[in-house]
Amino acid sequence: MSNAQAVPVPLIAPTRRTQSQRKEETMRKLFDATRESLIEVGYANTSVSQICKRSGVSHGGLFRHFSSRIDLIIAVAQDVSNKLIDLYQARFEELTSAKDPFETALLLLRQNCRERDNQAWFELLVAARGDETLQQAMIPIWAENRARTLEYASRVFPDLRQSRPDFDSFIESIVNQFHGEAINAFIFSDGEADERRLRVILDFVRAYMSASIKE
Repeated sequence: MSNAQAVPVPLIAPTRRTQSQRKEETMRKLFDATRESLIEVGYANTSVSQICKRSGVSHGGLFRHFSSRIDLIIAVAQDVSNKLIDLYQARFEELTSAKDPFETALLLLRQNCRERDNQAWFELLVAARGDETLQQAMIPIWAENRARTLEYASRVFPDLRQSRPDFDSFIESIVNQFHGEAINAFIFSDGEADERRLRVILDFVRAYMSASIKE
């Protein structure tokens, strides 16, 4: 039997989260809970109690970070907008290897417009119609969303942006088409009709491109 003594293994204390990490974790819980509430029960029913129940954060915890319900909702609007644009950009990197970049671009845009986060965005846009405070707060967020969308589209199709003064309107027309389609899908969706619309839009895009090349 060996007389060798076992070497004690030093205990490693669990890493404690920093105050910044705890704050970030709480904020994310509040953001996610508010977004899901907007989607599932709507703006009017997204109360402080509803958000706290979903997030597991106390009323006091919520008000340590936000002075009011509307301040939190505005922060969520900015967060959702940023996430949608970031996702849009990440997906469009797939265009570099696409056989048909225009069809791929349309399919990715349609997919983005139907993301769950977009349902929260749509809810806020509609709610802003009857809530002046929300409306005024949403204007710069919406403007930033629009600017980032157009800026990225110009990077994807730089020649088109330079050759066509109506490029921004062209891009926004397609985005608005897919936004409308996504909203209609809350009630009714028809895969075959979706495919037919996609073909029509794709023909429109190719005709627009063809006209740009001739000019």
